[in-house]
Amino acid sequence: NFIGRTTELRQLREWLVSGETRIAALVGPGGVGKTRLASRAAEAMAGDSEGGAFFVPLEDLPADADIAARMARSLGITGGSGDAFAEVCAHLAQRKVLVVLDNCEHLIDECAQIVERLLDDCPNLRILATSREPLRVAGELAWRVPSLTVPRAHAQPGELLESPAVQ
Repeated sequence: NFIGRTTELRQLREWLVSGETRIAALVGPGGVGKTRLASRAAEAMAGDSEGGAFFVPLEDLPADADIAARMARSLGITGGSGDAFAEVCAHLAQRKVLVVLDNCEHLIDECAQIVERLLDDCPNLRILATSREPLRVAGELAWRVPSLTVPRAHAQPGELLESPAVQ
């Protein structure tokens, strides 16, 4: 069950679907819920994009890994040209798609570079990134994910159950 983030989901949808931004980054410390929020946002926005929404997990990639190759696999691209970026770009060029890049923090410079290139070459692409810090690319809307609210110190049992953090 997804609790306590309906306002955030609504805001993300407004930013990315309305075209206010093409790149949004959910930033904050580990454990605050960036990945869960991004996953839920992708599910909610998949219908707004003819090409759907795709989740690209990056947490297990080493520093020298090919992010474009991981993206190609996540997008279901099985081409064999040897140039994963070109294949991803060709696949996304005319599609209205949301791509979630999850856990960018250890590949921040590489993610920033590929995001800038993709946004330049794919006019209908929207990207939602999660990271402990912003990507710092042009047009990025970096949003610090807040902690869930906790009950006051001497809350009654009923109040405790109303708290998103407790739920």
